[in-house]
Amino acid sequence: MNDFNTCRTGAQFGRTILCLLLLLAGCATTKLELTSTPEGASVWLDSSLLAVTPTTVKMKWKSGKVLNLQFRKDGYEPLNLTHSLSPKQSFAHGDLEQVPTRLEIDTVPGATIVTVRSNGRRVIWEGQGSVYRADADAVALGSDELWGNETRLDLQILIESAGYTPQTHIVPIARGSNHKLSYVLQEAAVRLEITSKPTGATVYDRRLGFLGTTPMTKSISRTDLVRIADDPKHVDQGTRLHLTFTKPGYEKLERSMPVKLIAEVQSLIVELALTK
Repeated sequence: MNDFNTCRTGAQFGRTILCLLLLLAGCATTKLELTSTPEGASVWLDSSLLAVTPTTVKMKWKSGKVLNLQFRKDGYEPLNLTHSLSPKQSFAHGDLEQVPTRLEIDTVPGATIVTVRSNGRRVIWEGQGSVYRADADAVALGSDELWGNETRLDLQILIESAGYTPQTHIVPIARGSNHKLSYVLQEAAVRLEITSKPTGATVYDRRLGFLGTTPMTKSISRTDLVRIADDPKHVDQGTRLHLTFTKPGYEKLERSMPVKLIAEVQSLIVELALTK
């Protein structure tokens, strides 16, 4: 009988020890070292933010426990990693792949020169439809040399084409994003302000015909200037309008006006003489 009780007591003691061991095992902790290339990636565990690399975190350890980790960083593809914890210390490293940064620029007219700059450097990119301007120190749009540790940049875009007014745009972009840009250039033109004393005179050009009545503002396109210029090949260097002013009761006045394709408004004021 005593032997039976002794055996029963021993079995109970063994079960108690086993339960304590299991309980302690369930409460044991371990260390998990998290690193990534590049650094600064956020690590998510089952859709909850765990830490930002590089770091070491304490985790509850349980035999056979598997972690579903995801490494995230702007400009890089998310990386899913399955990791089994060890009882002492574990290491989990995420080698992230960069998301390509894509840029497409369409222009009207198509024959344009597009210059892209950022941080004082000229930038070249794949898939451009227009002629691009680059030089020896140009950097690729997707390169670490351009981005460094930044995830957002401003691009300065200059679009030029002969006979059209240049355009400049500032475009913020995020690393790993796709940008499709479209620009329509306005044909270059001469902007005029013409008036007379007294006002109300009708203004004609020898080749363009009726222009308006003073005081007037008028834009004359480069196409029209080429058509009327004495030397069409050099119209960008300037040409002349041959103007006639008429007003009842006043003598007809003819005036030659030099004009250039510049941004500034070009003005002309004339005085009419009364008919004798």
